[in-house]
Amino acid sequence: MDYPDNPFNILQYFKCCIHQASPDIELSQDLLNKLEAHEKAINNNMKFYTEAQTLYYKLIEKDINKAIDYLKENSYAFDNKIYYYKNLFDLYEENRDIANMENTFNDLKREINDDFYDPILLRRKFTLMYFKGKKYDNIITELNLSGIGDYAKRQITKHLDYLFK
Repeated sequence: MDYPDNPFNILQYFKCCIHQASPDIELSQDLLNKLEAHEKAINNNMKFYTEAQTLYYKLIEKDINKAIDYLKENSYAFDNKIYYYKNLFDLYEENRDIANMENTFNDLKREINDDFYDPILLRRKFTLMYFKGKKYDNIITELNLSGIGDYAKRQITKHLDYLFK
């Protein structure tokens, strides 16, 4: 890994490790500890560590409720609340908790005031449409009218295909 002390790189490597079919738990814990120690040492906000710990609870311990509680307890760690709401929405999605998904989506929408973040918002908008019973073709038609780039459309379509399978 290039720049192994860079917290962003540690987080990305950590994500790769825990998304494996058989994650290396010891390596994942080591990366998590390294990320926490690095961020504490430089008195940085804990956004990367909080996100990583939340993912650990979700993917390794397979405890979505613990992940949700941890994320909520550590919301202060996110200097950019967009990422907090994005992660929280995704956890509620995992629980199929439509009411909390909708509330979190509205919070996310209030935070976003820059087109740069539109793909984050739109992915969750179309996910919410799925959970509210919209048909695939209707969602795709609206997606194609959304004005976002091809890469973002492919990522959203990939997620919708996963949901509709």
